[in-house]
Amino acid sequence: AGHFMLEAEALGYAIPPGIKNQWINYQQLAARAWGRTTPATRYAYRQPDLVQAYRLFTLALAKSPETGAMNRLREQTDLTIAATWRLAAAYAMIGQQSVAQNLVKGLDKHVKEYPGFSNTYGSRERDQAMILETMIYLNEREKAFEVLQDLSKSLSSGMWMSTQTTAYSLLAITKFIGADKTTSEIKAKYKLDDTMEISLTDRRKIVEINLEPGKRNGTLSVQNESNSVLFVRLFTEGIPAPGDEPASEQNIKLTVRYLNAAGQEVDVSRLRQGTDIMAEVTVTNPSNSRNITDIALTQVFASGWEIGNLRLFDQTTSDVSAFTHQDIRDERVMTYFDLNAMQKKTFKIPLTAAYLGKFYLPAPQLEAMYDRSIHSNGKGKWVEVVF
Repeated sequence: AGHFMLEAEALGYAIPPGIKNQWINYQQLAARAWGRTTPATRYAYRQPDLVQAYRLFTLALAKSPETGAMNRLREQTDLTIAATWRLAAAYAMIGQQSVAQNLVKGLDKHVKEYPGFSNTYGSRERDQAMILETMIYLNEREKAFEVLQDLSKSLSSGMWMSTQTTAYSLLAITKFIGADKTTSEIKAKYKLDDTMEISLTDRRKIVEINLEPGKRNGTLSVQNESNSVLFVRLFTEGIPAPGDEPASEQNIKLTVRYLNAAGQEVDVSRLRQGTDIMAEVTVTNPSNSRNITDIALTQVFASGWEIGNLRLFDQTTSDVSAFTHQDIRDERVMTYFDLNAMQKKTFKIPLTAAYLGKFYLPAPQLEAMYDRSIHSNGKGKWVEVVF
C-alpha cells in the first residue's frame, strides 16, 4: 500500500496530509526491529527476508532510507535471490550503485517456480518483475531486456496470473519503457486478412477490430517500421452461449443441492411462484497435506429468484465462523474463506421463486484467488417459475 502511494505521488496525485509520514514512521520502526526469531528453513515460505528488503526499498523510494537496517540485512549470508535483488534496488535508490552492483554480481536473474501461497502472494513472474525493476535502477538495460522479453512472453501467454503478479509485471515494464526516450511515438501498420493496411503512430492507441459473426479464424499481421521495440498484445472477447460454458474442476471439490423446507432435495428446473428453497453448496479440500487460503465462491442466481438476506433479521443459515467475509447482493452472493487439509465447509443461501418466466441459472464459480490451479466451475441451466 505504501509503494502504491509513493508511485501515485510520483505521478502527481495528491496524498492526504499525514498519511505518508505516519506510514514512513511505522516502516522505520519495523525495519529497525526486524530480525529472524525462528530458523529460516522452517518459515522460508513466508519470505521474511524479502519482506524486510521490500520495506527497505520503499523507505529508500520515499527518501527516508534506513541505512543501518540495510547494512544489517546485507550481512545475512543466506538471503534469497529475490530479497538480494530487492535490497540492491534500495541501495541503488540512495545512490550507492557500487554496493548494489556487488550485491547482485554473479547472481542468477532467473527465479524458479514456487507455490504462491505465502504472506507475500509471490510467484516466479512477480519476482522476475522485481529483478527487472532493479536492473533498470542499475542502468543495465541490455541485460534487463532479456528479463523483459521473458516477462512479456508470460504476460502474453494466456497463463493465469494473480493481481499481485500482474501489477508488478506491468509496473516494471512501464518503468523500462518510460526510461526509453526513443519511444515517444511509433511507426507501424497492421492488416487483417486481405483488408487494407492501416498505419499506427500513437503508441497508446487501442485498436478495436470487430469480426464478422460466425467467423472462426483469420490472419492479423503487424509490421514495425520504427527503430524502437514494439510490443503488441491481442485481446479477444465474447460471450459464450448459455450452457456452453467450459466445465472444469481441479484440486478442490464443489457440490450443489437445492432443498425444500423439509430439507429434501428438489429439482429447480420448474418451480411454482412463491416456493421457498435453500441453495446448499459444500466445498471440500481433497488434499491431506495442503491448506488452501483466499478462496472465493461466487453464486449468481436466476433473475426470477430472490435472495433472502437473513442477516437483516439477525439470523443466519451458515456458520459465520466458516467464512472470512460474505457479500450478499441483489442477484449474487460472494463468500470468501479458507480450507485446511481435508476440511469441508457448507454454505446455505435461502431463495424464493418470485417472478414468473424462464431464466438462466449460472453454475457457482469457485477459485483460490492466488492460484488458478485450484478451481471449480460447471455449466449453468435454464429454470422456470410458473404460476
